[in-house]
This record gives sequence, C-alpha cells and structure tokens, in this order.
Amino acid sequence: MLDHNDFESLFFPVKEAIVSVPGGETCDTFEYARMPGSPTIWRQNGDLAFIQSVTPSHFSSSKCLWTRPAIGISKPLHLAYGQSNDVNGIVDLGSGSQFAVEIAEGLNTRFDVFNSNNEAFTAFQTGDYSIGYLE
Repeated sequence: MLDHNDFESLFFPVKEAIVSVPGGETCDTFEYARMPGSPTIWRQNGDLAFIQSVTPSHFSSSKCLWTRPAIGISKPLHLAYGQSNDVNGIVDLGSGSQFAVEIAEGLNTRFDVFNSNNEAFTAFQTGDYSIGYLE
C-alpha cells in the first residue's frame, strides 16, 4: 500500500478488507482516514497493529501506534506514543503476536517490543551521547 507512484494518494482515505482467497468474498472492510504510516501487522491474537497520525485526518501530525480487531467494525484504539515522541517503524517479530516499534524521542531512539496483551518493554535504547563521548 505504501508504494504508490502518485504521492498525493497517501493523503486520501484508504479501505482495507479481509478477502477469502478460495472464495474471493470480502468482509470486515475498514476505512482509514488516510494511508497508514506502515504496513498493517496481523497478529496471531487476531488484532491488527499499524502506525497512523495522532489525529488521522490531519496531514501533519505525530505518528503513533494504533490497534484494532481484525474481525468486526470497531474503532481503532490509540495504543501508545505520539505526544512527545514519534513512531518511525513497526516490525512483526513472528512469534506469539509480538511486534517491535522504533521510537524517536528527542535525539534518542529506542526499540520497544509489545506482547499479545499490548504490554511493552524497551529492548534497546541509545544513550545520552555527547561530544565528550567521542574524545
């Protein structure tokens, strides 16, 4: 979804649907206010995780982490980030519904890992490096 030749398409509503491969039927269509900031991660526990702006309809807004059930038409839940930091990326860890997010906060970057209960721990964080550190 993120490889459009026309950049403008990133700022219009986008529909996402679950499609049955054998039958071709679609169900549980969801409409994003605009293109998500990441591919959607379909977790083993049935939730979908994705990056979207704090205010999804705004063109310029901090990126944060959202989740929603894959089945049913539920509103997404703002899970974390976006107030004093930005989510730069999201990666499916492929085990037990875990995924990792890259967080930018000031000059530091950290990687948080979420489990199936949406509890997070910091797996890595850059330190407070200064010019003196390089000497």
